[in-house]
Amino acid sequence: MTSTETSNGYSGAAAEHARQPGGVPSGGQFSTATRREPDVTLAHLSDAEYNADGTFEYPPIPRSVEQLVAFWSRVRVPDAVMARVRSAYRENWSEWADARMVLWVADNPEPDGRRLLTSEKKVAEWDARYEAQVALLRAERSDSLPAVLARPLIRAAQMDRFGQWLDDQAQYDQVLATEIDLGQDVPFTARETLEEWHLDELPEAAFEDAGNYAGINAARTQVKLTELVELLSRDQE
Repeated sequence: MTSTETSNGYSGAAAEHARQPGGVPSGGQFSTATRREPDVTLAHLSDAEYNADGTFEYPPIPRSVEQLVAFWSRVRVPDAVMARVRSAYRENWSEWADARMVLWVADNPEPDGRRLLTSEKKVAEWDARYEAQVALLRAERSDSLPAVLARPLIRAAQMDRFGQWLDDQAQYDQVLATEIDLGQDVPFTARETLEEWHLDELPEAAFEDAGNYAGINAARTQVKLTELVELLSRDQE
């Protein structure tokens, strides 16, 4: 390589290369590189084609309101997920109701007669008021998630969860405006199902397909048992 002299007096092969600004790598895996456009992209796929390989546990990356709504409206919801969500719903309701009743009892103390075994009338009246308050909570928020509503409500909850991946608030609002058929004369929007049933308060683990993990773990256990039997057989020989 031929050395050349520059205007600042420096010479040598280094002068033939552009100087990199401080903090910018000039080589290695993080350096700037020119890449050609890919020959095949997913942009040309229809929503149906794009969604085809997705599952409840492994959905496609949301790319539009229409694609996301189409996927979560049709994907199979596993029975194991519905069972887990219904169980988590009951636990969430109990926690919510208990917190409300603690406040109620603080404002309406239990009569001393319960401890002293006196004033049975006051105790009975307090018990009746307590049960009436619990009934009001059940009227405000159902204490169980009906089996027939589990599937559509889970679809709405997943639309909400993955709708937050979209580019802006306007698209997210469009997702929440999707109508969800709950078998009533007036359809609910996805947003209204969350306000009514509060599935967005449940932990993400409630929406995992436990059956997948159970099957994998069972297969692994069987392999380990087989290996153990073979090992014991060799020891006995």
